[in-house]
Amino acid sequence: GASGAEKGAAPAADIVDVDGGDAANGGGERPAAASLGADPMVDYNFYRSFWNLQEALHHPERIFERREEENWVTFRDSLSNVLKLLLKYPTTDYTRQPWTQQEPAPLRHAPRARAFVTQLDDPDFRLQFLTQVMIAFQALEQDGSSKGYSGGLISRQPDRVRSDFFGLKRLCQSLLTQTRAGFVDLLGHVLEREAHWVAWKSGGCREFERSSLEMLNAKIAPADTLSRELEPQPPVKPRLQPYVSSLLKALRSPSWQVLPDAPADDEEAAKATRSHGMKRMCDAYLDRLIEEDKPENGIEDEYKAKKNKVFMWQCRRLFSQQYLRVYAQKDVNAKTDFMDFVHTVKGTKPPPAAADA
Repeated sequence: GASGAEKGAAPAADIVDVDGGDAANGGGERPAAASLGADPMVDYNFYRSFWNLQEALHHPERIFERREEENWVTFRDSLSNVLKLLLKYPTTDYTRQPWTQQEPAPLRHAPRARAFVTQLDDPDFRLQFLTQVMIAFQALEQDGSSKGYSGGLISRQPDRVRSDFFGLKRLCQSLLTQTRAGFVDLLGHVLEREAHWVAWKSGGCREFERSSLEMLNAKIAPADTLSRELEPQPPVKPRLQPYVSSLLKALRSPSWQVLPDAPADDEEAAKATRSHGMKRMCDAYLDRLIEEDKPENGIEDEYKAKKNKVFMWQCRRLFSQQYLRVYAQKDVNAKTDFMDFVHTVKGTKPPPAAADA
């Protein structure tokens, strides 16, 4: 909204009364205004004066460029008119919702004057404008140059100008409090942090120097002293949570039921062990690779299991667990294809097409 208004104010024909009358031409009598957007003062001149304030708020140091205070008088009168109307039609932001993503084209960014009457009654729009004014006032109260003038640019102005300046600032703070409770304290904290950062930058970004109080006062800090009449504290039995107590009892006298040990000559029990199961799984993987590699099965190369990365990762891990010594054999150490090692373990020959390749 500000960018569109800075380039040029909207035509007077776009200032339309909410009741249908033309504000620029004064067409028709208005009833009593119920909101700021319907006030008779919100006309084309007010629209143009409001958005012309953006130049001064973007570059506050230009307000005092002329000695005859022409810029300051114009800025003071325009801002005073806006603040008086905002104070005349108070609005309060009662929403307490969490922050959400902003809409792509919010109403306050609309450049046309038809949306301006609605923007004036929007609490968020007022907070945005008043915050912008407070930031500009902060820039005038603090000198960010390396010269380090105390009090900023406003401190070098006449008493009458400073009185008007602080009066406008107090009025902005009261409007912010009226619009959203607690917002002034939050904004003051943010501006105070910004003032510290600007002062540190204008001072050349010097390192922080902190001196010890013991070095400054030449006094040793008193140490903590223990009382000579100490009474032993009786031992207190720790109170544990119920789940911790039950766990400790189970560890002290476990009563878990486990399977009986299988005899060494029991073949069925040997097959139930994990090592036997891994060996059987490895052989099943290798048999599948060999069967799919046979030309008579007619399986295309892209559909074979050796093209499946997950399958081959599992197969190589099982192969390394069961047949790791095969890699050290002299007759296969010159081979690089994994299928050659598979055929060596299974005692089969690779198919003719694979052998020629």
